Amino acid sequence: MNIQQKATYDGSVFSYSDLVEYWRCPRRFGYKAIGFKHIEVNETLIRGQLFHYGIAAYHRGEVTMPLSLQPILNRMVDTIKDETEYVGANKLDEVKNVLEKALSEALTMLQRYLQYHAKTWMPLEVEERLYFGSAAGTPDLIALQDKQLWLVDFKTTGRDAPDLRTYELSGQVDYYAYLYAAAKGRPISIVQYEVITPENVMSHQRPPRPERGRYMLTQVQLLALQSSTGLLNTPHFSWDCTRCPFFRPCMAREQGASDLDILLGGEYTRGESRLAWKDSDFT
Repeated sequence: MNIQQKATYDGSVFSYSDLVEYWRCPRRFGYKAIGFKHIEVNETLIRGQLFHYGIAAYHRGEVTMPLSLQPILNRMVDTIKDETEYVGANKLDEVKNVLEKALSEALTMLQRYLQYHAKTWMPLEVEERLYFGSAAGTPDLIALQDKQLWLVDFKTTGRDAPDLRTYELSGQVDYYAYLYAAAKGRPISIVQYEVITPENVMSHQRPPRPERGRYMLTQVQLLALQSSTGLLNTPHFSWDCTRCPFFRPCMAREQGASDLDILLGGEYTRGESRLAWKDSDFT
């Protein structure tokens, strides 16, 4: 089959985070879509993941105070160590220190939230994966409140006073609300952000915006029509390159390198492509 033809949907699914990656830079999204994964230990990201693990376990009734996320931390260390030789024995202590700091911060935020700010939700679905065609998503919480369906999205941040307009402009909760209605046949009445800062919790609630949610879902579904050739040949957005996790393979490829070992450079793993076919350089 001609590699230049437009790819057709092959059963892969894409999410809101994939769309954000695509809008940030098509090349950046392309590397992830064909299976590249950058091995990194991001304290901020892991802190947010640990908080979400804890709040989900709480809403499922699986944990009580005092909370302990140490087993999750241990699994994360093992996973990072097994995925690549990049985190070898000489790096493991450094990784553990970063993860333990993230764990301490996550537990502090979680305990404070549950003690002072937790709502009396009636949880119906906790982190349930939703699908509609090639679009997917995982809302943090679907709950019953005042005989209405609420969709709650938890966010963690290191800033004491984040601008809630950032979350409003993203359209993420509108995407989740529209996806839930499409997948389940039940409309969401209220969407709510719970933004957990180091010292406080900021909440914002409103009715969902169906037109925004429909637009976002359509854009996510269009990702399935991309081909790796088109994505990786798209001009990159140079002002973001220094912070991009795929800077090295992207620049090496632009300079003519095609050897997979060179492109991976010991800092990446390679999984299966989610696109209809891969770029000929990587087959």
